[in-house]
Amino acid sequence: MHSQSPESGVKSRTEIARMYGISTRTLMRRLKKLNIKLPPGLIFPADQQRIYEVLGSPENIIHAVILYEENSTDKEEKDTH
Repeated sequence: MHSQSPESGVKSRTEIARMYGISTRTLMRRLKKLNIKLPPGLIFPADQQRIYEVLGSPENIIHAVILYEENSTDKEEKDTH
């Protein structure tokens, strides 16, 4: 896997998928379903922006997952008491 310096802004498909907490294959399937076509190779900032626009910001998704998990844990604890 290529590791780019943060200032370059270039990311691999694997890096972007990890940001969303999904596999590279799942990322590519979702993009295909949304008719987002990417050039081969690394993903440059303009294409990253297109991905974030259609899938949402990775930070927002991770935050939503954390909230969901916290609420699920709280519910399970209440159910056991």
